[in-house]
Amino acid sequence: MSEIEAVAAALRVALTSLEKADKATQQAAGDFGESAAHLGEAVYGTADPEMRALPALYDELRQSAEQAVSHYGTVKANISAYLGELGVLEAPEIPQVSAPKAEDGARGRPGVHTTTGPQKPDPVPQDRVEELKQDLPPRVQPGEGQKTHGQWVTNSGDEEAGHIVSGRDDLEAEAVQFFKDQGARRMPSTTADVEVKLAVHMQNKGITSATVAVNNEVCKGPFGCETLVPKILPQGSALTVYGTTPDGTPIGTTYLGQRKKP
Repeated sequence: MSEIEAVAAALRVALTSLEKADKATQQAAGDFGESAAHLGEAVYGTADPEMRALPALYDELRQSAEQAVSHYGTVKANISAYLGELGVLEAPEIPQVSAPKAEDGARGRPGVHTTTGPQKPDPVPQDRVEELKQDLPPRVQPGEGQKTHGQWVTNSGDEEAGHIVSGRDDLEAEAVQFFKDQGARRMPSTTADVEVKLAVHMQNKGITSATVAVNNEVCKGPFGCETLVPKILPQGSALTVYGTTPDGTPIGTTYLGQRKKP
């Protein structure tokens, strides 16, 4: 075995291990989310501050696990690309995470559940998106318990931006009620997240197209916003989210509604 083949073999082993870790971490993220939801129901109304803090603690664990999943994807892509450079494995097409271009709006990301029928809306002009970003506080730091802030507009982009913040408020109550009305057996822990609250608000108010800039990135996992937003929005609706990765790289995704109208 040549030196290059030995290196390639070791990298393939690393890729296999990463795949296993990726799947396990995704499962952990879902479990943390479910635990947060169950704990929220269990400690509702308690006067014990330590017990009241438990749901938020598990939700932070969920977010940390989802961020780890995002990092796994970057590492796997880099290893695959290096193997391609060595000439021992055809390099796969690697999703480029970069600032959205004005001509194509938000860039799609792997794993986003969107329908193929509805057409994506005309994007808000890029200069308007930059204005929304400028009005945001610094990016949320993992594990610090900071709130996610968002500035949003409908896809005309002409009106004054609305400000939305993660956490419990009237919009979160609307999100909880939405899932109850849909017969959800378990309440997602993400009802307080900006993207879920905005998606529910859109469908409640008949808003079919909106754009939001956030000082975070969309959470993943079976109960994450990336999964839930398309399921909340009715078919024919779309929500475009612009955020940043932990290292400050701009990202953007358009979520197309999947829920069938009554």
